[in-house]
Amino acid sequence: MNDIVKVYQEDAVTQDAAGGVRGTGAWTAFRKAVLTANRRTRIELIRKSLPASAIGEVSREFRCTHDDICAMAMISSASVRRLSAEAAMLSPSVTERLARLVRIDHLATQALGSSDAARAWLKVSQGWLGGHTPLSMLATEDGGALIEEALAALLYGDPV
Repeated sequence: MNDIVKVYQEDAVTQDAAGGVRGTGAWTAFRKAVLTANRRTRIELIRKSLPASAIGEVSREFRCTHDDICAMAMISSASVRRLSAEAAMLSPSVTERLARLVRIDHLATQALGSSDAARAWLKVSQGWLGGHTPLSMLATEDGGALIEEALAALLYGDPV
């Protein structure tokens, strides 16, 4: 097992006596691991997944509603509440969308100069996105690629 995955598991997630997974720092550790890991390690992190309680951490960090993050991650709020109450893990597909958010947030911070500016931009409807927010576009791989291309154009002057 990769060292980054080991550190992530040790720092972020503990198991209770019943084998349930919990950890209040799971999102923070995951975000850090996604930004420092190579592609293969990110795949391992995504497969191991995040506890459902991480959705709350994400919404607090991005100062948006629980429903906004659930919509982007393509999971219902009711499912997150149930999984959180059971101390259960999110699916790898939901975790992958959260990893996409990490990468786009990092790129937007570089392009816009601060995390506050990046996070505000992610939540504002854009005409070039048909009135959708960049955050909502991250629900799909192609939507994430579109946002990534736009940010690369801001950073490097590449045509979109």
